[in-house]
Amino acid sequence: MDAMVGISGSPKIRVNQARQLTLIDRPNLSLATQQPELSFSSDQLGFYCLIGHPTWQQSALTQQSAQQNFSSQFSQSPQQALNQLNGRFALVYSDAKQCIIASDPFASQCIYYTQVEQQLIFATSMNMLLLQLQQAPAIDNQAIFNYLYFHMIPSPQTIFKGIYKLKPGEMLRFRDGQLEPLQYFVPQFYEDKKQSQRELQQALRNTLEEAVQRQLPERDEQVGSFLSGGLDSSTVTGLLNKIKPNSPSFSIGFHVEKYNELPWAELCAEHFSSPMQQLKIEADETADVIDKITAWQDEPFGNSSVVPTYFCARLAKQHGINTLFAGDGGDELFAGNARYAKQQVFEIYQQLPSSIQKNLCDPLLQSSTLKQWRLGQKVQSYLNQAKVKLPTRLESYNFMHRLGPEHFFTAEFLAQVDVEQPVQQNQTWFNVPEPASQLNRMLWLDWKHTLADNDLRKVSSMCQLADIDVRFPMLDREVVDLSCRVPSQWKLPFGKLRHFYKQSFKTFLPRELQKKPKHGFGLPFGIWTKENQALQDLASTGINTLAGLNIFSPQLLSQVQQLHQQEHAEYYGELIWILMMLGLWLKAHQQLKLKTNKEAAA
Repeated sequence: MDAMVGISGSPKIRVNQARQLTLIDRPNLSLATQQPELSFSSDQLGFYCLIGHPTWQQSALTQQSAQQNFSSQFSQSPQQALNQLNGRFALVYSDAKQCIIASDPFASQCIYYTQVEQQLIFATSMNMLLLQLQQAPAIDNQAIFNYLYFHMIPSPQTIFKGIYKLKPGEMLRFRDGQLEPLQYFVPQFYEDKKQSQRELQQALRNTLEEAVQRQLPERDEQVGSFLSGGLDSSTVTGLLNKIKPNSPSFSIGFHVEKYNELPWAELCAEHFSSPMQQLKIEADETADVIDKITAWQDEPFGNSSVVPTYFCARLAKQHGINTLFAGDGGDELFAGNARYAKQQVFEIYQQLPSSIQKNLCDPLLQSSTLKQWRLGQKVQSYLNQAKVKLPTRLESYNFMHRLGPEHFFTAEFLAQVDVEQPVQQNQTWFNVPEPASQLNRMLWLDWKHTLADNDLRKVSSMCQLADIDVRFPMLDREVVDLSCRVPSQWKLPFGKLRHFYKQSFKTFLPRELQKKPKHGFGLPFGIWTKENQALQDLASTGINTLAGLNIFSPQLLSQVQQLHQQEHAEYYGELIWILMMLGLWLKAHQQLKLKTNKEAAA
């Protein structure tokens, strides 16, 4: 799979030769890459190395003419040149004065970096970066706090102090021993009302089909697709089979009916004549791969759908597929998540004149009479939530918000972290695009947290583990730019999720699928763990690992498994999964001799 590691201002890098990387030595840069065909020099314009699937003005960057044109533009304006690249990529540029690293607009190819004295060290894998360091870094307590808040560690932080990862659409310039981060990509939500809905819907159909065509491998080979039975994977599967008939699709299901979406996937596969391979996974099979998944991941990761994603990628590999198309991105581009519609309801309050909020709503909120009536309680609940502004209101059901940090962490640990940092990070990113509607700001926030920091990392890492390449046509730059032109009220007329998108593909997708409620790609871990001993043992191992670190409340760790058995299995199952995966990750990486909070306090 795609890999790159380098040091600017450097000694020679150390690499694991099993990765079969090509070593490249340049003035002021020592580099190893798995895609030497994307490495090129330009007369007096420096050296470039990319990995992934980048295209430049419809041409693959393996072509010499595209390389020359790109380097010419880059020498004039790196930001503009990067904004004109399409596809999944990571880039490094070096000349006599500087080194620049950059990720694509969704950071679908992660880049980790650190500065050691006058050296910039970077890699697409945490393990490759750690191999370049003289001593193991310490665990960052703030990252652990943020992990429990977000269920992953958002960029630019990582689990280690002093090691960072590029944010989506970010370039980092290293010059004269100084790091200068620059956000080269910020969407322009200009909401084009000059075109009719019908014209924009036709444009979306054409653009997405072209994106699928554009992201096909250069060599002629059979490719497949993830197929969950949702709108996005179904659309991608359909377009892929329109372009390459009989392209197979791969689906995962469960014997727990609530979590099983195989009937929807079968419906879609039949509709598009896609040969479908499916697998129903069991609790014991899940227990067998958790340690493998945990050891493979660069950082703790709390999204349980990582398991079915791995099984699906492995299934495709077993059937001879080397490239899979994924449908990630549609919900975040075209307003498909239920929270967007819910926030529309609360935003009604925010749009009221301040005099009405103060003179009518505030007395209702304080009324003791209303509290006596069920309807009155609902009114007060609405007002309590509506008074909180976006994006903080999006976290209303967050474990940390509902119970408070002190419920989860020791006082000693909380004294060392900024408990407001997650909220502040959300607010800062939410405010970046200008101008933008509240809906588009929520989408932009999800482009980072739901896609770049979560789903894309999940899919990319599990495909790497299964030794399979992955493409994300929904995140093709032309599709993204078109989505920014669609007016907010067309994307989400009051309460109608994915309205514009559904109208665009209503004659293409199966009719039944368009009425299907949104489900998600979950794992019945909470239900399984009530009965399955292997999963219970893994949960105990992970939680017991955390118990010795003086980070988490001993009462929380002792009670959470008991509450899971006695009360709501799915609710407490999610918390157990998040804690378990953190503990198992720390255990799997203990050979690094990481400095824990307990050791730091000693």
